[in-house]
Amino acid sequence: MRYLVDSNILIYASQEGYDRVATFIAENLPSVSILTKIEVMGFHQLDQTVTNNFEKLFGTLQVIPLTDIIANKAIEIKRVRKTKLADAIIAATALTENLTLVTRNTDDFKKIDSLSILNIID
Repeated sequence: MRYLVDSNILIYASQEGYDRVATFIAENLPSVSILTKIEVMGFHQLDQTVTNNFEKLFGTLQVIPLTDIIANKAIEIKRVRKTKLADAIIAATALTENLTLVTRNTDDFKKIDSLSILNIID
């Protein structure tokens, strides 16, 4: 199985007490949406050490760019399901790349048809 991790999973993996999440990432080397990279790296409360660690992590993961195919799927999801833009792009990325979305925020995505979701936190 191939995975796309949501921003919240990467944040948890960087915190103490979430070794299982960090192990999942290390063992599966999941992909991330470019939007996830923007959300994580753009977070205003990251100190330099955490920023450096995330930069190294993103260097090991496949960062999937926003393409016209993903954008069109996100538009469809946003129109039909009235989903937030960020969630629509992440879901569209998972769907178009045939990836299981790993997220703690399952409620944000469960209404999207055909999207495979995995919560490794709870």
